[in-house]
Amino acid sequence: MGNSFIAKRLTVQRNSTSTPWVAVVLSSLLFFGAASTAQTLHPAEKLVRETTERALTLVRRPGARADDAAYQSLVNELVLPHFDLERMSRSALGQNWRRFDATQRVEFRTEFTELMVRNYSEVLFRYGDREVGFRPIRKKRSGGVRVRSVIKNLGGGEIPIDYSMSNADGTWKVYDVAFDGVSLIINFRRGFHAEVQRVGPEGLIAKLRSRNARNRTN
Repeated sequence: MGNSFIAKRLTVQRNSTSTPWVAVVLSSLLFFGAASTAQTLHPAEKLVRETTERALTLVRRPGARADDAAYQSLVNELVLPHFDLERMSRSALGQNWRRFDATQRVEFRTEFTELMVRNYSEVLFRYGDREVGFRPIRKKRSGGVRVRSVIKNLGGGEIPIDYSMSNADGTWKVYDVAFDGVSLIINFRRGFHAEVQRVGPEGLIAKLRSRNARNRTN
């Protein structure tokens, strides 16, 4: 899987294997933007705005990047609670979910979550000063919503980032992110599918575990 797990740069081509990781972490920047012109924000948009305002306040503190406590706070308080990790894990595997037994599913979700969140957080620390904004949300027939955001490039132009969110038990959570029109989950699914066909469930889990171990030492 190699570089598909590491977001190296802000500018990404549509077919780049790094798109999922850039999308997942750049998405964090778009939770915070200019005040909405609407009288009342939709609860999903309100959630993502408030969450990222807190995250950006944290990462903009001097020395925050080297502060392990700041990283753990970002992950545990501001990232994990707002992503539907079970749904994202199942969707990322697609039809291959059936090939994983109960134990493998738990292991996959653990490694997948750590890898996704670490990359998300790293780029948040790196690009937390970018200017962002919001577009009107779009409601889905399923009852969910798409929170539509843009990040403004330093050299001009905008990159749209859309959050697909659903309300489960009264709580709005993200279950997919689209970066410049490209679904995060679909990109993950393609990469994971190829790996499962090649090395099987245990092989994929081992690769994710190895990648996470290396990330912890860097």
